[in-house]
Amino acid sequence: MPKSPLLTKQLTDNEALFVEYYYTQSSDTFGNGTQSILSAFGEGEFQTKNGTINYNFAGVKAYELLRTPKIYEAGRDLLNKQGYNDESVDAQHSFVINQSADLSTKLRAIDIYNKLQGRYEKDNKQKQANVVLSIDGKSITD
Repeated sequence: MPKSPLLTKQLTDNEALFVEYYYTQSSDTFGNGTQSILSAFGEGEFQTKNGTINYNFAGVKAYELLRTPKIYEAGRDLLNKQGYNDESVDAQHSFVINQSADLSTKLRAIDIYNKLQGRYEKDNKQKQANVVLSIDGKSITD
């Protein structure tokens, strides 16, 4: 069984593997707790007496594991290393705002930015109305 750098967070070998399977974007089991726990702990842990896999039990155990603080922290750290962080998202958001190929997407990105900056009144109306975006002769209004 491979050793994980996540073991420094006092995870068991199986827990560390579970975190890697569940939180690694390139994993076949990314975001699937049931499949991640079956891969990490082995299907034998979840077999019934007649030899079939109890997927409900595996899903419940995965859910319980995902709710533990050490798993959550290890998963958050792994996602952060993969670029799921504010800096990366801000860079992508900036790219969408600054592009000119898809104006409707650009307008939504600007809208999100304005919401984050508090540029809307409490009733969600813009403080300055009649915003028109024009790029390369194309115009779009909200």
